[in-house]
Amino acid sequence: MDWKLSLGISAVVVLFIGVSIFVGIYIWTKKYTKKFIEKTQRENIEQLKSIRNDMGILPFELENNFKNKINPYDIEGVINTIFLNNYKTKLIIAKDEEFSFACVSLKTKDQIYYELKEFNFEKYNQVRFEKPEYFPNEILPYNGQNLDFVGVFRSNYGLEEIFEKYYSILNPNGMIMVLLKNYSKRSLNTIIQTLKSKNINYEVSYISSKFLFISKKIEI
Repeated sequence: MDWKLSLGISAVVVLFIGVSIFVGIYIWTKKYTKKFIEKTQRENIEQLKSIRNDMGILPFELENNFKNKINPYDIEGVINTIFLNNYKTKLIIAKDEEFSFACVSLKTKDQIYYELKEFNFEKYNQVRFEKPEYFPNEILPYNGQNLDFVGVFRSNYGLEEIFEKYYSILNPNGMIMVLLKNYSKRSLNTIIQTLKSKNINYEVSYISSKFLFISKKIEI
């Protein structure tokens, strides 16, 4: 056999082995990631049960009035975060996701705000008059007040814009929590680089879906 042909065959074999290993690792990683996410979801559910005795009892009757595309576990996760940190002043951004907003408003206490440009108040108010038992708490338009918590289920604002708009008005130990399902990986990487450059505490983790947590942690 010609030595050049032999080297060529060897190169093809090495390439095939390399590709096979890569594909095998990729498939294993996908399976492992899925198992890890499922395990995390189960742990989150148990944590919610230990903190709130009404965990999972959301006003699903309101789905007849509001279309809902948010996983209930994610809604519960936002509510749980508010309870866990005892947040008082809250801004919930849920464009075209009034069900999520109504759940947080019903299940949490203290002040809750909505963003005028990101909220269909007329539609929300109509349902509130039809089913007042699900809307015991007052909601107010946000007007620049300092906040303990900003929760974003869906928004026209980009991640950088959310950070620039709300981080500065967070109270000490406040938090921005953003559902990432409508944001690209590229935009997430960009905001992560921004947060790193400013030495700001952040975390990307799952409830049911992926969330970005940005905290205004005050070191003592």
